[in-house]
Amino acid sequence: MTGLWQPREEQSPLIALLQDRGESDTDIDPAVVSMAREVLLSSLPESLLDPFSPPDIRYPVVYQVLRKEIQLQSRTGVGGPLANYPADDSSLQRLYRMTIGWGPAQPYLDDPRVQEVKISGTVIFVLEEGASEFSVARETFPSGQDVLARVQTLADRLNVTLNRQMPQATIPVSYGSRVHVTIPPYVDADSPLVCIRRGRQHGWRLADLEQRRAASAEVFQALRSLIRYRCSFLIVGSTGTGKTTLLEAMVNDWEGTPHVISIEDNVQELRILHRGWTRIIVNTATDPNAYGRVAREALRQTPSVLVPGEMRSFEAGAILSLATSGHAVLSTIHADDPAQGVLRLADYASMPQAYHYAHQRSHALEDICSSGFDVVVVMRNVSGRRIIADVSLICGVQRTESGELHPRLTSLARAKIVDDTTIVWELNARFDDHGLLVADSLPPRLAAKAQQYHARAVLPTTGRNRMETIKKTVDAHIVAGRPALAAQQLEEFWRQRIGDAEIYHLAVRARSALPLEEQTRLNRIASDLTAKTRDAIRRQSWGEARSFYQQIVASVMIAAALPSPSDLTTMRDTIAAGEEATRLARHAIQQARQAMQQQQWTTVLELLAPHLRAIGMLDPTTKTEAQQLAHIASHHLQSSHARHPTSSREGDA
Repeated sequence: MTGLWQPREEQSPLIALLQDRGESDTDIDPAVVSMAREVLLSSLPESLLDPFSPPDIRYPVVYQVLRKEIQLQSRTGVGGPLANYPADDSSLQRLYRMTIGWGPAQPYLDDPRVQEVKISGTVIFVLEEGASEFSVARETFPSGQDVLARVQTLADRLNVTLNRQMPQATIPVSYGSRVHVTIPPYVDADSPLVCIRRGRQHGWRLADLEQRRAASAEVFQALRSLIRYRCSFLIVGSTGTGKTTLLEAMVNDWEGTPHVISIEDNVQELRILHRGWTRIIVNTATDPNAYGRVAREALRQTPSVLVPGEMRSFEAGAILSLATSGHAVLSTIHADDPAQGVLRLADYASMPQAYHYAHQRSHALEDICSSGFDVVVVMRNVSGRRIIADVSLICGVQRTESGELHPRLTSLARAKIVDDTTIVWELNARFDDHGLLVADSLPPRLAAKAQQYHARAVLPTTGRNRMETIKKTVDAHIVAGRPALAAQQLEEFWRQRIGDAEIYHLAVRARSALPLEEQTRLNRIASDLTAKTRDAIRRQSWGEARSFYQQIVASVMIAAALPSPSDLTTMRDTIAAGEEATRLARHAIQQARQAMQQQQWTTVLELLAPHLRAIGMLDPTTKTEAQQLAHIASHHLQSSHARHPTSSREGDA
């Protein structure tokens, strides 16, 4: 951990306010702090009590509540601690930080560029997105007891047991964030440890990681092949290397409409994009057997994909049983290399309380390597860049010279770190004409899965035989110098299965046989439509984007001018996500307008809050309307209470 924290770009107003205010929060009269805490806890909506709520929504309501109480106490003969407290925004923010906020750490929680905040005793550490190490903040808490009080308040509000008998806990805060705390007696009384990791609001795809150069394009191509083959993945790495991010991205790239069951321990980190997603939350702090019990029940729920967020104990036995039954399982585990990850999984699966494999480590290891997991992916942090360091295929078990069982692994891809800025990936794989891993280059069990994939390839109801016939017909037309006829037949089949990768690759071959001027014309049309589609996506103009995208996929010969069928998938999914976000926001706006008619201004803000957080996904009209309504509601909340300080929170104007 090095140096004082400095954001990589211009500081946000909140950070600048905190660092430059020239005064200490501890200057505030304790009676003022106590009264303000009571007022905020009793008056704020539940969604805004959370210090991880959107600051642009939270602070206007905080201002309104506190100003109302300040005016009330200043106008009565009795008075009160808040009667003479200043009502400007800066002073009210200080009061929020000192009461239900997180004191000097709050502005870092409000800054979207901060990925993680850690409090050790009184010291605040900050990890900015893209940084490899924590930096020390300028501010400190006045005492460890102050931190303990805030931790206990948060735990009590969310019904999490935290005391000397249970001095460690994960607190399930909202907005996908995760708070892990350690208090005495595990640490000194003045040295509580609080680790706060900011959650994501949107689900990752492999294309997002590829854009961030987590691996080469060929490595991602290999991963997509293994996903198509419905492999089970074990993702390993140390803390903060991006294991959960990769897991989420691979699940979101799963083909079709799978039923996904995820299991998380008192957190809500995953953002799965499939409609058939069942999220299960357990709390092993209060029920140590909950994770394993839920995993066993998943055997009866027959999911397409089971996603235990992380394996840490005997629940691994039930998860391994599910993997050996033929279901795809994706999970993470803390380890430094592929072999260590597999061996640790065997250790967990054979713990005394484990389902099926208790005290049977060798049996667990054999099942992991023969019928359970297929692929081990290692994540690593290199100079602040999260990369896929290794992809290994599990090929069975072998005995070491000492007679111990050990996983037999074959490296598929491995990162070679040249220097701090240069990483190359060595790939030991062969791809077919469709960009899929060649089956005969894979271990027997994986080869069988590849063959099963090709046997069930997604085709119209006329079946696989028709695709083989079309391939032969297209090849015959091309060899005979009739590429236009080949294109015509492909167009007919494309209309039945728009986006099919096999048809796309056949069209690429047919296009290459067309006259040069026709290829040039198709390239020009594709380039123009692609540019228009991407520009519309950039402007969040989803209607335009959908129109241009449909023009691209209307002809397979135009679509085949794009570099990869994944480009079509990315555009389609982005447009669909934007349309869905806009649809939900339009519904919320309609509800907000009804609330406005009844002058329920706080309800308006609560309805709009999640959509303002996803403002980058809304079309311009919806975005503007949501912002205008939020501005109107915020204005009325402040002005109406200035006129009617004794009115209720709802319907007070």
